[in-house]
Amino acid sequence: MNLKLICASIVGLGIGIAIAATTPAFQLRGDRFKPLTYEQMTPEQKTMTDHVLAGERGSMNGPYNVLLRSPEMGDLAQKYGAYERYHSVVPHKLNEFAILITARFWNSQYEWYAHHQYALKAGLSPAVIDAVATGRQPASMQPDEEIVYNFCHELLNTRQVSDAHFKAAVDRFGERGVVDLIGVMGYYHLVSMALNVDRYPLPAGAKPELGPLPTQALKQGEAARVDSARNILPTGKLRVGVYRGSPTSIIPGLTPADARGVGYDLGRELARRLEVPFEPVVFPKNADVFAAVKAGSVDVVFTNATPDRARDIDFSNSFLRVGQSCLVPAGSAIKRLEDIDVKGVRVGVSVGSTSQKMLGDKFKNAQVLAIPTLDQAVSMIKSGDLEAFATNKAILYELSDRLPGSKVLEGAWGYEHFAAGIPKGREAGLPLLNQLLSEAQQNGQVAKAVERAGLRGTLPADH
Repeated sequence: MNLKLICASIVGLGIGIAIAATTPAFQLRGDRFKPLTYEQMTPEQKTMTDHVLAGERGSMNGPYNVLLRSPEMGDLAQKYGAYERYHSVVPHKLNEFAILITARFWNSQYEWYAHHQYALKAGLSPAVIDAVATGRQPASMQPDEEIVYNFCHELLNTRQVSDAHFKAAVDRFGERGVVDLIGVMGYYHLVSMALNVDRYPLPAGAKPELGPLPTQALKQGEAARVDSARNILPTGKLRVGVYRGSPTSIIPGLTPADARGVGYDLGRELARRLEVPFEPVVFPKNADVFAAVKAGSVDVVFTNATPDRARDIDFSNSFLRVGQSCLVPAGSAIKRLEDIDVKGVRVGVSVGSTSQKMLGDKFKNAQVLAIPTLDQAVSMIKSGDLEAFATNKAILYELSDRLPGSKVLEGAWGYEHFAAGIPKGREAGLPLLNQLLSEAQQNGQVAKAVERAGLRGTLPADH
């Protein structure tokens, strides 16, 4: 009898050891979704678990406790994720960068906690990671990092990608790489949503690394203010009024992707921050821009804020200052600004510009002629129909490049103070507009727009 008991005990012990040996060692975590044990799982859930643990992850941390609730979908998802994380043609460091940008978008604390470490090990700079964590564009990125940042950030925040950013990504990674980049963002959207819905806990002792983004803070803490700010976007997109030929507004390129200009670039950045599509509305001359914003057919312009214009549109705080002077052709006898206001001198100004108003009052002897477009001004200087053209120095230097031997006179007869202008009746959006422009100054976006436009003759705003 004792022999039978001993044999039975040995058999039972053997079975127990065998079961333990075939039960994988892991511990799921969760909050809203109760953590499962292997013994509690259905055959389908065990199959998914076995596939995850046998793969390159070797861990069930993260979204898998949630995805187990739909094991067939979850198993497909984890295989998709394994490809995107370990087999994408996008280099590992840049893949992790895209994951961090997506985690930041969702404010997904665990996703950021895990991939922050992976990104550092892959070689991504701590400064770049810290900038993304605080919602800032990194100040110093490698060229391929900037391509990934621009592509991912624009896609997440405007729901589209510009021709310029698409071309840069295809040129660097190929079409397959672009699709892999979209794919890794898509997978980590799923992961971030699963973790956020579950309220997935961080490991013991770990602290959240992500705070609210500036726009998220506004939405969470100043909802009424944001609701009022939506008045500047009646169509759900940001229509930015610009006019051709001015680096303060827009210099068209060979393709739309090559366009540059302070107004164009800041408008695009503002749309990104407001998380709405960007629509530049291009006019042939400045006067048309003001007519459009006055009528409400564009939502914002970036231009010289004057008391006269403030009667028709509302302005933000100034973000840039530009001196005003005159351009004279090659061989001109005019050497100083003081030599302009004499009889027989014809000075061109843009129709509807501040120069037209100010010089019409200032000059007593020179003849001030309103010219419809900048192209016409260049033609009239070439033909000798103008002795000088007056506007801000940024435009004058641009025109001078087209007129060999011409000269922008030293000094300034005045200054233009650039600000964002919006239609009357939408002033509730000004506090948010001021905040976003202030951040653009602080994080270098204004300086970057000035540099990209080739803008010369600028000075800091004198608040």
